[in-house]
Amino acid sequence: MLAVIMREGLLIAIAAGCGFLTLALATYDPFDPGWSNTGTNNGVANAGGPAGAWLADVAFSLFGYMAYLFPLMLGYQAWCVLRDRRASAFDPVILGLRVIGFCLVMVSATGMAVHSQGAQATVLPTSVGGVLGLSIANAVDGAFGVIGGSLLLLSLLLFGLTIFVDISWLRVMDAIGRGILQFMRTL
Repeated sequence: MLAVIMREGLLIAIAAGCGFLTLALATYDPFDPGWSNTGTNNGVANAGGPAGAWLADVAFSLFGYMAYLFPLMLGYQAWCVLRDRRASAFDPVILGLRVIGFCLVMVSATGMAVHSQGAQATVLPTSVGGVLGLSIANAVDGAFGVIGGSLLLLSLLLFGLTIFVDISWLRVMDAIGRGILQFMRTL
């Protein structure tokens, strides 16, 4: 009974965190006081208040537009908790794999964002991939070149998604092939 109460409490906390983070990111204003800016004394435009402005500024500074992956991925995990109500007890190995997958997705996605859009600053404090994306893109470009680095980052992204979402790419390919064959039969 205690495990069920803890699971539901965790679900509520994750859902609230996702909602607040999404609200803070969606209402980001570069002129709000935050981590990288002192503000303009016109008040806080962020719907999350000063805490939301600061959180959005930190997230966008570090991860760029990939900050939007945080609430999306956390929301997915909350949905998985809700979906698997009768799941067994807490497994630290599975949690560790999910965290590793999450980190791989964030690192590779930020680097790929810088590769595809460049290092120029936008409305965001640093770049489309944030400080992390700039660092990762520079590191893989220096070691593997742009094409090799892009291939490495794509591989890391797919591997991170595999262990975070628990997806089998062979089943995905089979489903796509089955769908194509069924479509061809209807012609």
